[in-house]
Amino acid sequence: MIKNSPSDNDELVNGSVATYRQAELPEYYGNPLIEALPPMYSEADARDLLKYYPEVDPAIRTKPTHIRTHAVMNAADFFAPLPIHLALQQQIDRMLRGGYVNRNPIAPGYWPATNRAIAEMRERYKNSKIRPNAPHVTSPRGFSFIGVSGIGKSTAIKRIMAMYDQVIYHSYYNDRPFTHVQITWLHLQCPRKGSLSVLVKSFFQALDALLGTTYYRDFVEHSRKRVEEFIPDMKNLALKHSLGVLVIDEIQNLVSAPGASSDELLNFLVEMDNDIGVPIVLVGTFK
Repeated sequence: MIKNSPSDNDELVNGSVATYRQAELPEYYGNPLIEALPPMYSEADARDLLKYYPEVDPAIRTKPTHIRTHAVMNAADFFAPLPIHLALQQQIDRMLRGGYVNRNPIAPGYWPATNRAIAEMRERYKNSKIRPNAPHVTSPRGFSFIGVSGIGKSTAIKRIMAMYDQVIYHSYYNDRPFTHVQITWLHLQCPRKGSLSVLVKSFFQALDALLGTTYYRDFVEHSRKRVEEFIPDMKNLALKHSLGVLVIDEIQNLVSAPGASSDELLNFLVEMDNDIGVPIVLVGTFK
């Protein structure tokens, strides 16, 4: 296990310094994005990490009723993992690691090929009045997590994603300089009425809140580009920061989308998964 050591002047925003572990499978060897992740937990280990039992101070029982009623609110944070939660954790872990296999930033030719693909994508979107089709299709890795309202879908997803440092700062790998900021997951709300424009803009804002960057100001704030022309910038940043998983919550909001908005947003999410290999998790109700 090797841990990078940033200088005293380095500031980490919402993240941690990369700690590399020997990968458990051959297909994961030599990939710093995967080796910087926590180990592949067994179901027993995952259960221990996911559970949360609020501590109860016995002295509270002696307090007046109006004070004890406040302490009862702690029960809302109680979380006992069920078999479905453990299966979900295993699925997300496989998806996250598998999505990085073909996106190894130190693989020969990776960045030149990525830059060429983004440049070609910009031309397609710039010269088309409609959103063009993806240039190629790969097997999607994402999935949908659908259930009735109020059963704890979002809570389960958030607790599972919290098992991973959201931002990982790399500086050296195998004794060689490797400066990279990796985002393992990003959680966004599906906009009301399924607006692709709102989703794309919220992506830039979420990155700024997470990294302390100015992407929204640089790409969106004073731009007159059509929403289609922002999409290559969004995909470029997802690749630049090796986004591991994109979670879109409240996907049922697409039901109220006018016209073709719902199809436009869903097609875009499929492209994110197929075109650049970022797995998408859609969370919502049966609506």
